[in-house]
Amino acid sequence: MRFILDLRVASEHFPGIGRYGTGIARALPQFLKEDEELVFIRDPEHCSFPFPSGEKVKTIDIPGSPFSLAQQWLIPAAIRAMRPCLYHSLYYVMPYRPGTTTVLTVHDLIPLLYPRSVSLRARILFRPLFCLALSASSGFIAVSRTTLDDLKAHFNIGQKKAIVISLAADPDFRPRSPAEMETVRLKYGLQGEFILYVGSQKPHKNLKNLLRAFAQVEAHANATLAIAGPGGSDFRKLKALAAELGVEESVRWLGRVPDSDLPVLYSASTAFVFPSLYEGFGLPVLEAMACGAPVACSDIPALREVAGDAALYFNPRSPDSMAMAIEAILGNLELRKNLAERGLERASAFSWDEAARKTVAFYREIAGG
Repeated sequence: MRFILDLRVASEHFPGIGRYGTGIARALPQFLKEDEELVFIRDPEHCSFPFPSGEKVKTIDIPGSPFSLAQQWLIPAAIRAMRPCLYHSLYYVMPYRPGTTTVLTVHDLIPLLYPRSVSLRARILFRPLFCLALSASSGFIAVSRTTLDDLKAHFNIGQKKAIVISLAADPDFRPRSPAEMETVRLKYGLQGEFILYVGSQKPHKNLKNLLRAFAQVEAHANATLAIAGPGGSDFRKLKALAAELGVEESVRWLGRVPDSDLPVLYSASTAFVFPSLYEGFGLPVLEAMACGAPVACSDIPALREVAGDAALYFNPRSPDSMAMAIEAILGNLELRKNLAERGLERASAFSWDEAARKTVAFYREIAGG
């Protein structure tokens, strides 16, 4: 039995989905049976994630991103040549006549539910392309119960099989030494207590309310807000808001942070704050907990699934609620320790091994049914 895992999303353009793909890919081979083989499809022009190797694993290079029209004939041609029993796409922009049994991973419905967070082109194309992906697929993996519920609420998947398989934090996300933390603090100019946010600056990430909440906190706390992640179309507006609120000198815009620095930043932070209005999963929350950072995050379904009782929750639409949660962590060392301990325990319940075991079992179920 041959399974194909399409890892063309393992690129800088898809940081979250890329982590998911490579996390699954590294763990899958150990769960293959004697008569099973795993083939990875890689885009050599844009690949930026490491690929695993092994006896039961091989990689084929197909130049062409998921946005390339050429994928509509290049991928099916490769599939015909390899004659697999299953093809797994990690993204809804995919070959829509792959020529074999197909599994699709669904991460979120942001283009539908929060259209301002994507381009006009993406808004227009999302529903027809997503419907094509649903039609081409025999089974679905949702990264959370929230995502599966959203999928069923907005689309008719009929009697097709669907399963929830959670993500995990990579092994690099673990508490770091004081020396490592001091090095990264100096690199980014983060002396003293700092609040950390990691993610994009898209509207649904709710950074405007984070800045408003921080303005309340900064008024009577000597803290810095560090915002890590690529800038977006709202970057100038966010900087202008910080200036308007009088906190521009206390906000550090770190930009895209190298993967090697990210676990250390989490470990060094006084609190990790995630104010998102909507998530399909919320991987930064899990990564922060795995590094021992005390977490305060939005009280939304996906983050409840991830953090359980290991985070301090706030209403993301209320800067007052957010500020109270941040101040509670900053002002209470015992609470910080408690949240850090609970977070480490909670993060340990998520593993790529378990995700891979469930994934290959789902492959067999779909390919055989």
